[in-house]
Amino acid sequence: MTSTHDEKRTAPVRPECGRVLVVEDEHRLRDMLLANLREMGLEGTGAGSAEQALRVMAATPFPIIVLDLNLPGMGGMDLCEVIHQRWPGTQVIILSGFGDLDAAKRAIRLDVVDFLTKPCGMDDLEFALSRAAAALDGAMARRPAGPGQAGEDPARAGAGGAQAAGRR
Repeated sequence: MTSTHDEKRTAPVRPECGRVLVVEDEHRLRDMLLANLREMGLEGTGAGSAEQALRVMAATPFPIIVLDLNLPGMGGMDLCEVIHQRWPGTQVIILSGFGDLDAAKRAIRLDVVDFLTKPCGMDDLEFALSRAAAALDGAMARRPAGPGQAGEDPARAGAGGAQAAGRR
C-alpha cells in the first residue's frame, strides 16, 4: 500500500483532477505541501484540524484529501471514517509520522489511496496523487449517469450528490 521508489511511476498529476485538501496541524509542513501542490499545477487548501476539515468539506467538498493521522481533537483516522461515510467519492491519501500496523489495516478497510510515512518525498506524494486522480477517473467511468447527473463528479457534488450516486 505504501509507495516505494522502485514502483513504476505514472504520468504527472493532471490539474483537471481538481482541488486537494491538506489536513495537517503542523503549519510549516502544511504550507510546504500546499506550495508543492501549486508547483504540480493543483489547487490546494489547508486545514489545521479534523474539525476545520469537516467545515471546509461541508461548504465545498474536495475530490482528494491528504490527511495527517496525528491531529488535535478528532484524530485523522476518525476523520477518514467520516469522510468515507459522508463523501464516499473523495480519495484519501494518508501522510503520517506514525506508520503503525493497526492504522494501516484500518486505512485499507477505508480504501485509502495510499499510506505514506513522514518524511515523504514529493515524488511519492505526486505518485499517490496520480493514483487518486486515476481512481476518480475510474469512478466516473463506472458511474451510470442519471437524470441531470451526466458528467457530475460525485466528490465535487457534495454529500447529497455522492450519497445519491450510491458510491461504494
